[in-house]
Amino acid sequence: MSNTDALKDITGTIVLAGAGKMGGAMLAGWLAGGLDPKRVVVVEPTPSDEIKALAARGVRINPKDAAAADTLVVAVKPQTFREAGPMLKPFVGASTLVVS
Repeated sequence: MSNTDALKDITGTIVLAGAGKMGGAMLAGWLAGGLDPKRVVVVEPTPSDEIKALAARGVRINPKDAAAADTLVVAVKPQTFREAGPMLKPFVGASTLVVS
């Protein structure tokens, strides 16, 4: 199975915490590889114009109605995790896969 096929087969929600250079590049790659934008939630206090533009494709940015995700990808700088960590708690459930 190719990465593209795997991305197209994702049915759960992926929360990307941090959409700066690293997180934004990962997100761009996922979307280019076939990930359905409606499956993505971005948590980013100051989203770039490029990230904001993805809302038109279905990416949810800083939603007010946070719910547990299937996967949480943490792409924040280690020195900012102390501040960012508590904001991510609503996205973590008993079966959430957390990737850092």
